[in-house]
Amino acid sequence: MKKIVKCLFICIGCFSYAQTNLVDTSNWTAGDGAASGFTIQGQINENIREMGVGPHGSSVLLWKSAPNGSSGYDGGWKTNYLPPIDHTKKYRFSIWLKKTNSSDGTPHFGMFANNQSSGYTTLRLNGTVVNNAYFFVDDLPQLNQWYLFIGFVHGSGHTSTINEGRIYDTSGSEVGTLTDFKFTSDAYYIRHRSFLYNDSNTSDGLYHYNPTVYEVNGQEPTISELLNPSGTDTESPTVPTLSSNGQTNTTVDLSWSGATDNVGVTGYKVYKDNTLEATLNNVGSYQVTGLTAATTYSFAVRAIDAAGNQSTASNISVTTDTNSGTDTQSPTSPTLLSTGNTDTTADLSWSGATDNTSVTNYKVFKDGNLEATLGNVTTYQVTGLTASTTYSFTISALDAANNESTPSTAVSITTDSSSGGGSSVWSEAGSVASYTGNVAIGTSSVPSGYRLAVDGHIRTREIRVDQDTWPDYVFKEGYDLPTLEEIQKYIKEKGHLPNIPSAKEVEANGIELGQMNKLLLEKIEELTLYIIYQQQELKAQKERANKLSRRLHKLEHTPVNN
Repeated sequence: MKKIVKCLFICIGCFSYAQTNLVDTSNWTAGDGAASGFTIQGQINENIREMGVGPHGSSVLLWKSAPNGSSGYDGGWKTNYLPPIDHTKKYRFSIWLKKTNSSDGTPHFGMFANNQSSGYTTLRLNGTVVNNAYFFVDDLPQLNQWYLFIGFVHGSGHTSTINEGRIYDTSGSEVGTLTDFKFTSDAYYIRHRSFLYNDSNTSDGLYHYNPTVYEVNGQEPTISELLNPSGTDTESPTVPTLSSNGQTNTTVDLSWSGATDNVGVTGYKVYKDNTLEATLNNVGSYQVTGLTAATTYSFAVRAIDAAGNQSTASNISVTTDTNSGTDTQSPTSPTLLSTGNTDTTADLSWSGATDNTSVTNYKVFKDGNLEATLGNVTTYQVTGLTASTTYSFTISALDAANNESTPSTAVSITTDSSSGGGSSVWSEAGSVASYTGNVAIGTSSVPSGYRLAVDGHIRTREIRVDQDTWPDYVFKEGYDLPTLEEIQKYIKEKGHLPNIPSAKEVEANGIELGQMNKLLLEKIEELTLYIIYQQQELKAQKERANKLSRRLHKLEHTPVNN
């Protein structure tokens, strides 16, 4: 039986990667206690390897942290020293984790780095030394759900302070960030760590699956492959939420949201009265045209992924408006831009077209010939082009009555050479170069929610940060100014001022300059109020003291009658 279980677990890692996982789990077998290459954290009966349902829905061998009621470590491991590493390289650590029953205790995911004399050799991204390098120390986002944790340790020459570590759910969605670290120049050995700590609830469990450590060199499995190791996607996207946000006598505007997929939604199919109306890219709206006035139609939309899996349809009914006359007014001309090209494709986008009723369609022309007639979308990729060739593109807008605008100003695009090379994603209008995507300088990624990331110093004369609110409210009547005793208690409990982020938060997320300046000014204005109130109190005390002094003086000089 042990041989069968062992073979099952070996097959977990049977992917044809060019790089080998530095964490060897091939000798895991069902049972309690340590495994070869893994030192247990906690007691023997708190470390159980058993068959269970893994994050991909199949039966696999799992390592379970099973608290026995004692404090401290409650199951998990630190690996033996892995093969020597190159301190100049970047390494990626990962683990699948699932917490069951309660949120008691704390899951930990981290690593050790040591030199050949067993000295700690890990730094935070800001350069401070850290002995226990934990990518994650917290509760999991939800109980009874698998999550993939990805942590990074960068080479000793790394200078960025941006954290790349992430938490993913089984759908492939990012649900959290982790803390990154980097090596010192004498780093030589590393260890993988994953365990449960201080959980006194004996009904709890923390399940660990498929620990990995890879050098990041392009040969490691991708995040998508860790999320979907079988390489075959059979899971359908979730159902989108469909709504109608407007209609005329001949058009209906549809929009949708909410569809997710274990790998990623790539497009949508729109149906009218159970007949396919359009197959779209990953957009969130579409205008159905050519309808009959005062008529009820049934519309549906399905989400699709790259493997062709389709979601269940989302349905609504919409009745077009009553025909109110003939539309003879043409839309205004759209503004056309190029957002990138390769040796065989050109990416176009446009904006600015308006109509007295509504714009319903666009026509794309290549070298004066009709390339495509589209719905109410704002992007299109021209394919099948020839490398190193210049093309001229224009676009016109149409309305429901088929009135057509004058063509846009022509945009000339030269495709890349077939031998490769970068593509131009910038467009120029007058003296302004523009680009609709994110920009990374000195780094290869831009954190979610941001448009620009710079790994390095910026020198400029001035930075102006827009700020919608400013702390003049501190001086307004009714402001709830905390007492100094309340401030003292908060500092003692939290270690920082109220409304000011902690050092841990700043280290993990950085600071927003506008928001931070606002908070600092808020504290200065509060401090000003404290000073004013103290000055008033001192003045009142001084007046009381003078009054008492005058009374004493009067008593001293009052004759005493015997």
